[in-house]
Order: sequence, then structure tokens, then C-alpha cells
Amino acid sequence: MAERPQEDPGTAKGWAVAYLAVVLGALAALLVLVPVGQGDRSAELQKLAEPPALVEDGHPNVGYLADAGDWFDDHFAFRQDLITLNARLRSALFGVSATDQVVEGTEGWLYYAGTMDDYQRTDVMGETMAANAAFNLSLLQGYVESRGARFALAVPPDKNALYPEWMPYWRPPGAGESSMDVFREAAEEAGVNLVDLHGALASADATLYMKTDTHWDGEGALIGYDRIMDGLGLSAASFDGPTETDEGFVGDLEAMLYPADPMPEPLTMPARALDFSFTGDGAADGSGDDVEDAYLLTEATAPELQGSLLMFRDSFGNALMPYFASTFERACFSKLEPYDLSKLEEVGASAVVVERAERHLAFFATDPPAMAAPTVPAERLLSLPVDAEATATLEATENGPYLQIDGAAHGIDPSDVERILVLVRTPDGGSRAYVAFRRSIETEGGYHDGGYRLYVPKGALGLDGASASAEGVEATVIAQTGEGSVALATMDLQEALE
Repeated sequence: MAERPQEDPGTAKGWAVAYLAVVLGALAALLVLVPVGQGDRSAELQKLAEPPALVEDGHPNVGYLADAGDWFDDHFAFRQDLITLNARLRSALFGVSATDQVVEGTEGWLYYAGTMDDYQRTDVMGETMAANAAFNLSLLQGYVESRGARFALAVPPDKNALYPEWMPYWRPPGAGESSMDVFREAAEEAGVNLVDLHGALASADATLYMKTDTHWDGEGALIGYDRIMDGLGLSAASFDGPTETDEGFVGDLEAMLYPADPMPEPLTMPARALDFSFTGDGAADGSGDDVEDAYLLTEATAPELQGSLLMFRDSFGNALMPYFASTFERACFSKLEPYDLSKLEEVGASAVVVERAERHLAFFATDPPAMAAPTVPAERLLSLPVDAEATATLEATENGPYLQIDGAAHGIDPSDVERILVLVRTPDGGSRAYVAFRRSIETEGGYHDGGYRLYVPKGALGLDGASASAEGVEATVIAQTGEGSVALATMDLQEALE
């Protein structure tokens, strides 16, 4: 048997050194060329790592090397070009996405990966969380209607819930109810005025969502507008006539997948939907002049309605906004969270619309709006003994004109709770019972659905508006179930504030 030739140790070492030099040289080049190879950072639609700091809060940053690595990952030269090249190759060769944020479908369709858990029924909203969300919306609706305004809730469907036919075969839909199914049942039971957008969009002959974007197109948004106006009990304006097309519109999913070289997808809107102007003062009131801005104030050129609109919206509202802004004499559009209901009186709204994408339904259970808590008669609650088996936590913070009270009930099944009340007693012998929002609080193991939050006007407690002093003010947390009311705990508000 012939002997295997022995490799010269010096040669092997030389190749190893050469390989290491090439790798280090490439990394050094990517670092040195950072200033000229950044591209458009905003195209990635995500927050990039900040430069590492040697000192944080007056102490040496022990995580400096890890922070430096994160920064390099997000900023090395020609990053977007390399990401785009990798994505093009993976799409052409294997038909799959190069990022875990985007699912590549068939015939050029792209889907947001954040909707997959619900689509495949691996993480569906629980019934108690849905009940919490619906309860909170019922309080919001009651607040709006008590001030003489109309209310409607609109939930634009997830793209794959409406158009699953272009999803990849290896992402099959799950069986059973979706989060929207569970929520819809709870909303109907709570009397929430929920607009059926899914039915209106699904029954249309045309395809109404964009291939490379998460959202509907101009025609889809117009159908959504018509349906919402019907839900408000108002006549929708007509937008027949000439159209305008943005040939350079780039879908958000396309931008995530191919940040350096995204392909535009034309977006067409009726020209009549642009008959409005932005009227805010910019920096003075925080308003903007672009549909992407978080807070907008508008005035219609030739309004169909003389009333004012307040709309709480997300990104689906970008295409909706022009229709409503061209219909109402005045309108306020807000993406700010939590929803600030003081805007209702501020803009004199005759109609309030809450628009939130299907994939964000949990928001209604986790982040209740900021508004004065409703009150109920307190007399029957004053003598309730504190339950020995259940308890509750309570924290209080000053939040503008309100005292914000947060906590959670423990030792009682959240699914049995119909309402959580907070009975407040002041030193002068006065008492008021407030209805709290029900919250689902995120924990390491999922959600605790027994949380609550309420906003109590400081003036109602006799507290000083500049700096609250709740000396002698007591708060009792009460859970109301189908079997009656149970006092869970009594606490001193001043201690909770401290």
C-alpha cells in the first residue's frame, strides 16, 4: 500500500495564516468603509443598534464588546447591498425569504411573519383576554356616546386571513378559531360596534391588498372607508372620477427584504380623496403633514359633513386617512398610545373611529385608553369585608390630570370576573366607586388576565393638581363576579404613590 503523502506543516500553517488574513482584511474593509457604504438606513424599517459607549450611567460598560458587535452587525459597509443580494439569491434558488420578518409566497406575494402564529393557530387569543379587550372597548364606546358622538371599531384583516391562496405550501393554515373569531364573539357580547371589514373585502371581486406590502391598496381602503361610514350611521362620500397613481410606492415587506434595491408597486388613489389640507402648527402641537406621522390635523376643501372626526389608527390608516380627511370638515388622526380621549372634547368630535390591524388585537387588552374612569354607586360596596383567600396589588402614579392606578387580582379566576372596581374613600368621609379597565399583563409564562387599570381625575379626589398628596385616601379593590362582589384588598393611596 502506497504511503499517503505527508503535508508540509509549514505549508498548512501558511494557508491558515493566509485564510485568517483574508477574513480579517474583509472585516476590516467592512469597518473602514462604514461611512461610505451605509445606504438608506430607514429602508430597513427597524431600529438599528446605537454606537457602543465605554461609560454608561457613570460606570464602565462591561458589555462594551457585545454592544460593539451588535453595532457592527447593523452598520458594516454595504450591509444593505449584501442583504439584498442574499435575498435575491435565496428567492431565485429556493423560493424562500432571507429574513424571518417576511414570508415569501407564490407569484410574488409577500406576507408579514408576525401574523403566522395566528394564521397557523399556534398562538390564538384566549377567551379571557378577548373578554378583557371587548370590555375595555365597551367602556371607550360608552365614554364617546355619552358625549353625543358616534363610535365605530374597525379591524382590517391580516393579509393571509383574506388571501391565503398565495401562502407557501409549507406554511399551511391551522384549524379552529382565529384570534379574530374569538374577539368577535366577545365584542358582540359586550355590545361593541364592530365593523365587518373582512366580509366586505372578501365579497369584492378584486384583489384589494398589495403584493409587496402588509396593507390594502387604495380600492381596499375605499371599501373599508365605505363600511366604516356605514357603521357610524353616516353617508359615505363618492370618490368616483379621476385617479392618481404613485408609481414609486415601495411596499414595507419589499423594503424589509430588499433594502438596497426594492421594486416599487404602483398605488392608485382617487384624486377626489386629496381634497384636504393639513392645518396643525407643526412643532407647536406636535402635528405633522405626512400620512406616516403619528399625529395629524386636517381640514376638508369641500366637506361632505360639517362634523369633526377623531380617529385612532395604525399603519392601515395611512390609506384610509385621505378619504376621511376629505369627508369631514375637520379631523384628527392619532397613532399615539395610549389613546387619549381628551382629544374628543379638544377637537369637538362628532364621530370617533378606532382602527387597529387584526394582528394587534391584544393591544385592546394590554393598553387601555387614557380617560376618566366611569363611576358607579358606592353605597352597597362600603361594608364589604375583605376576602381572606384572594388579594390584589395596587400601584399609583401621577399621569397628567389623572391619578393612574394599576394592579392585579390574585387568588380568583380572571374568567369569573365581570368587573373590577376601585372604591376610593377620602378623609372628609366621601366615597366613589370607579370602574377599572381590565388588563392582560404580559409575564414570563404568557399573560395574567386579572390585571386592571384606571385613571381617576385628581380633582375628584381633592388632590392638588401640581403635586398629588393622597394623605388619608384609601382604595379598596373589588372584583364583581356572577355570584356577587368580593373585596380583595384595601390600601393607602399615599403609600402607593411613594
